[in-house]
Amino acid sequence: MLANFARFVNARMLLSLNMENAYTWIELSKIALKNNVGLLNSRAKGQKLVIPVKGNAYGHGMVEISKMLVEEGIEWLAVTNMNEARELREEGIQVAIMLLSSPLQAEYELVVAYDITMIAHDLDVARGVSETAIQMNRSVNVHVEIDTGMSRQGQSTDSIDSFVDELALLPGIEVTGLMTHFATSDELDESGRSYFKSQLQSFREISSQLQSRHPSIVELHCGNSGAILIESLADMTMVRPGIATYGLWPSSDVQNASDVELEPVLSWKTRVMQIKELDDGAFISYGCTYRTNKKTRVAILPVGYYDGLFRSLSNSGHVLINGKRAQILGRVCMNHTVVDVSEIDASIGDDVVLIGKQGSEVIYADDHAQWGKTINYECVTRLARHVKRTVINS
Repeated sequence: MLANFARFVNARMLLSLNMENAYTWIELSKIALKNNVGLLNSRAKGQKLVIPVKGNAYGHGMVEISKMLVEEGIEWLAVTNMNEARELREEGIQVAIMLLSSPLQAEYELVVAYDITMIAHDLDVARGVSETAIQMNRSVNVHVEIDTGMSRQGQSTDSIDSFVDELALLPGIEVTGLMTHFATSDELDESGRSYFKSQLQSFREISSQLQSRHPSIVELHCGNSGAILIESLADMTMVRPGIATYGLWPSSDVQNASDVELEPVLSWKTRVMQIKELDDGAFISYGCTYRTNKKTRVAILPVGYYDGLFRSLSNSGHVLINGKRAQILGRVCMNHTVVDVSEIDASIGDDVVLIGKQGSEVIYADDHAQWGKTINYECVTRLARHVKRTVINS
C-alpha cells in the first residue's frame, strides 16, 4: 500500500514539473544568448570574455546559463562566493572560474581543490589560502583588485605596490592578473565620463608599473558592460560583460549611444487562475488601494512577490494576456495578483507574460524597473529560485 502511494506521489511530482502544470515559469532563449555572446566577442576584439554568472546568473539560472555559455565556447565564468563555485563544479562545469569576493576560512580547501582563480583583497586570506595550497601540494592563481575609485573591494592605489609585493612572496600563490571595477561606465554625462576616464587612466598606469616588476602578471581586466559597449579597451586581455550577456542594458544612456542590438534572454510567464466580474465600487486586494469605477472583469494570477513580482508594481504594472496589456489592480500579494481584463477575451488557463513578448506587445525588465522605481538588474536578480527555468531554442 505504501509502495503504491509512493509511486503515485513520485508520478505526481514528475507531472508537476511539466510546463503545462506550472503556476509560473521562466524561459531562457538559447538563440538570444548565442547572439549576445557573438556580439560581445566582436566588441572584445580577441579579449577573453569572463562572464559573471553571480546572483543566479542575474536571476536567469546559474547552472542553465553556465552550461549554455560553455556550449558557446566561453572559457571563463565569474561568481561571487564559493557556494556558487561549488555548485558549478558539482554540476560538471570545468571551465575557469573567477571568485570575485574573498572566501571564508572554511572554504580555503575548496578554492584549491576546485582550481578557482581567486581575487585577492586581503593578505590574511591570501596567507590562509597559501598555507592550504602548500598542504595540498597545489598552487592557486590569484588576480588582484585595485580600488581606483569604486571604494568597495580592492586595495587602494596607495597600498597596492606593497600588497602585490607581499602577495607575490607567498608560496603556492601565483599572481597572474590585475583588475578594477568602474563606478560610472554606464553614465555618459560629463561628470560620469570624467570619473570613468580617471579610473581607467589610474588602472593603466598602476598596471604598467606592477607588470614591469612582476612578469607573472599577464591578465588585465576592467571592462564591464557599460565600458565594453562604449569604449575601446584594446590594451586589456579580458573583459567582464555582465548584464549585457543577458540582453539587458546597463543604462538607457548606453543603449541610446550604442550601435548594437541586445536580445533579452529571459521571458517570465504565468497563467490565468480565475476570472471574476466585479461591481462598480468594489475594492481590490489588501489595503483597499484600488476601487472599481465601473463593472470590471478581472483575472487572478497565481504569482506574487514570493516569486519575484515586486509589490511596488501594485496599481502601476502591466502583464500581457492574448497579446494585450492588462493593468495590475490593487496590491500585489505574496502569491496572487489581480489584473484588469475588461477589454480582453481572457479565459482560465491562458498564458500570461510578465516579462517578454506576446503578439506585437513586449514588456521588458526595464518596464518593471520603471514601474517599481529601481533598475533592471534588481528586477531579474530577485526572480525566485523556485521558479523553474527551462531552455528554449527560439
